[in-house]
Amino acid sequence: MVEVSYVCPLKIPKGHKLSYQKSRRYDNGFSQSLTLDQAVNYLEEELQSTESGKITVYSNFERLNVPRLRRKVEDDAAICVEMHIGAKTYYLLCDSWYLPEHNLYALHLGIRALRNVVKWGLGDIHTVMSGFSSTATIVEADTDTATASSSGSVMVSDWMTELGLGPASTLEDANAMYRHRAKQAVNDESRLVQLNQAIEAARKHFAK
Repeated sequence: MVEVSYVCPLKIPKGHKLSYQKSRRYDNGFSQSLTLDQAVNYLEEELQSTESGKITVYSNFERLNVPRLRRKVEDDAAICVEMHIGAKTYYLLCDSWYLPEHNLYALHLGIRALRNVVKWGLGDIHTVMSGFSSTATIVEADTDTATASSSGSVMVSDWMTELGLGPASTLEDANAMYRHRAKQAVNDESRLVQLNQAIEAARKHFAK
């Protein structure tokens, strides 16, 4: 059985940068009923099927794999998986999605795809993982950098910020994120007003 450890806070391979946070997506391609517990279990099952020795999952959740003890310490939803295979270390970082459960599930799908490449004889595990090799040094994520544009040229409208969306987002993304946040703010009238104003602005934007 593969040894999987869950470590907080989020750490990323040296030299890597987290993506611009407001450009992350809330995608309808994921099941709307997917929970954080389910996503953790999916990833855990996939990791147990790999050829790895020790595996470390880095996130901004203390005790990510223990629901009753889980505690979020930072807002960044990125997940990093460190895999030791033979004498080599590989890192898979996913921060394309706004929700941590989506990043976890995406990692699960990606690792499955990599395993299938090996299974069907297209290459050995080290060939498949070569694009994910890095130095063994990892650093704590710079969340301040992650929330700012690297060039300063990306303009994000107020409604995009309110809904946690970026310039590449679609109306479907906006509607999905609105429903998600409105459900969380059901008892917060002022927050619901802000969200309603944001989705109205989004719909006007996409109607142009």
